Amino acid sequence: QNESDCMEDLQDLEEQLQTAISKVQDGISGIHKSSDPQAQVECGKERLSRCKILIKSIKQELRENTGQSAAYKKKLETWRQTLDHLQEQLSQAKEKIAAKNPDIAIDMKKMENMTTDEALQNGERIQKKDIAKLEHIVDILVNQTTPIARETAEKLHENTEKMRRTDEQLDEVQSNLTRARKQLAAFVRRSSRW
Repeated sequence: QNESDCMEDLQDLEEQLQTAISKVQDGISGIHKSSDPQAQVECGKERLSRCKILIKSIKQELRENTGQSAAYKKKLETWRQTLDHLQEQLSQAKEKIAAKNPDIAIDMKKMENMTTDEALQNGERIQKKDIAKLEHIVDILVNQTTPIARETAEKLHENTEKMRRTDEQLDEVQSNLTRARKQLAAFVRRSSRW
């Protein structure tokens, strides 16, 4: 590759890295607001890994384009420090989450480090928690849908009544039209005799 292509590649990688670092920072700031902070931490770890891969790619480009290595040396050190700081923030967030919720603390413990009894207890605890959540959701759904179902049934009954009355009115109109037709025919017959 020529030098301008290498520069373009370096700039592209740098933009990708800056974007990835921003996403990690945004994710870290939103961990405690998240409905699933543990997943947010794991997402942050994956994004940090992506940042590290981008830095390796930048280093590889610099090996191919030694003229730019001096300019990027300081940037690389700054990025490394930023990633170290973000890694520390993720670790602290993980510890805070574990301190607030013992179930998550157990979940965060690697399965291979658990004894069989610990794994079974953890599984039972998670299962009971999930069942309780599901029962709560079902209760909420039942409580929300019952009034809606009742209202729908009432409206359906009202509409059925309206349709019945409309049908009766249509029958009456049809009857009146039939009677009017007969009367008109009789009138026409009588008038034709005169």
